[in-house]
Amino acid sequence: MERSERFSPTSVPTEHSDQPHSEPFFVAVHIGVGFHSEKNRVHKRHAIGRACRAARDCLQSHGEIRDAVVAAIRILEDSPFTNAGHGSNLTFDGSVECDAGIMSGDGEFGAVGAAPGLCNPIEVASCLAKRSAEPLSCGRVQPTFLAGDGARLWALERGLPASKTMEDAKKLHVTDASKAKWKRYIEMVQSNDDKQDGGEASSDQEAKLTSGEEGNDRKRRRVGDVCDTVGCVVVDSQGAVCAGVSSGGLAVKVSGRVGEAALYGAGCWAKHCNTLRFPSVATSVSGVGELVSRALVARLSAHSMLAQTADPLDFILEETITQATDGWANPANDIGLIALRASRAEVSQEMVVEFAVGHNSESMGFGCLGSDGKLMVDFLPKTLGTSHDSVPAVFGAAVRWKLGGGGKGD
Repeated sequence: MERSERFSPTSVPTEHSDQPHSEPFFVAVHIGVGFHSEKNRVHKRHAIGRACRAARDCLQSHGEIRDAVVAAIRILEDSPFTNAGHGSNLTFDGSVECDAGIMSGDGEFGAVGAAPGLCNPIEVASCLAKRSAEPLSCGRVQPTFLAGDGARLWALERGLPASKTMEDAKKLHVTDASKAKWKRYIEMVQSNDDKQDGGEASSDQEAKLTSGEEGNDRKRRRVGDVCDTVGCVVVDSQGAVCAGVSSGGLAVKVSGRVGEAALYGAGCWAKHCNTLRFPSVATSVSGVGELVSRALVARLSAHSMLAQTADPLDFILEETITQATDGWANPANDIGLIALRASRAEVSQEMVVEFAVGHNSESMGFGCLGSDGKLMVDFLPKTLGTSHDSVPAVFGAAVRWKLGGGGKGD
């Protein structure tokens, strides 16, 4: 794998060797931007590696590229250490409502938003995408986006795993850890509201706000610091692409709130161009949903990758983050994304796949795996010596293989 010279060795992920495979591919996943405590990084690294391998296994068994994205994200949804599916952030009311979206390079898109009771939200989003082209009687149109409890009922009707009742749905994915975190965040909000009303938080309240899993690393005064949205991008041997994203949303969000993971053009984007003139692109986004959705960050980055083919991918991500945050007054301005661009080189008859990660937050966890068997997993820190909301941190790399099969990444 070729790495950009812009990055110091501290930004280079740890590599592990898997067995190389004959059919070329490239998979990348992320577990979101924000604060990732040292305590849980080993578990998150393990989940990232398993997700990359799950996508690889799907591709190597001749599964569809969309199924490979689902396989990776399902692993991350099942992990209690990410903010998607099991162990997600809780709403202000103390339940889990998930967002998820998926888009393949042919334009098929499916999503669920503020959905309770879905065992794996990305599976329901994928099913919506697959069925989107199927005709309905009397000229009706298949849905591509379902919100709220309607998503759970739709899933049950089609045999997808989901809670049978609304009561069970309110309990699904709630863990002891997420409940404890929710209680701390509620106290944080109430303490802040008391201060704004002229009251004073007690020393016991202050101690509780900075205790727990994250408090061992630094004091936490903002509930939005842990985003942890998960996502995946995949390209196969012929340059077909797919992208997906899944999230439990911001901590103590208002019930019914829909984040970027479910919104078209915001959380993920994929475009397959089977020509020499244009590359194929895919991107998956994390961050503050209201900001990401306002700027339609996924589509913005994808269009820039297609329009600025001479520019390095890491430069484009840095530019995208800067554009998206311009004019945004809220101090919660976290954005992070992974992206790939696959181009056909006519002279050498190669597929060149560029990959990049970029964010403006505390850190972003990501991993990637190619057909050369090299698994890379790391947490990209914020740019050294800068403040939280300054110059975005970026990492870039590239792989290539011969067209017509049989190659492996360089």
